[in-house]
Amino acid sequence: MHNLTGYKNSLHIHSADNNLARHVCNMDYLISITRGNRKIIDSIVSVFFEETKTELYSLKVAIADANYSVVSSISHKLKSAFLLMGITVLKPVFDEMEQLGSATSGIERIAHLNNIVNKIFTQAKKELKGDWEKL
Repeated sequence: MHNLTGYKNSLHIHSADNNLARHVCNMDYLISITRGNRKIIDSIVSVFFEETKTELYSLKVAIADANYSVVSSISHKLKSAFLLMGITVLKPVFDEMEQLGSATSGIERIAHLNNIVNKIFTQAKKELKGDWEKL
């Protein structure tokens, strides 16, 4: 077991919709709750990527179908998962998607926000593949 309690990976993003910064993930919370247990963290990260890929596809379908209640539900679920991974820059994006889904309006805006989510998700995958494997 590797103890990663001291690992710091700060978030350097000004806006989720603007230029992606070098890091979007901050693993401090995950490291803290797992007490730095690399095996547990690896498992959580793996499940995050598998489940998120599926949820993002379901979200894309819900947007295409203008299924607002599903958009709201999936956005809420994804927000929790992204926060666990320290990807806090997407919290306001998911909050807005949830609100628009609940208000049953703004499908074009929801689609735009979904594009942002997908860009950040891609960045997170690259980040964790590179940075996390070095530890």
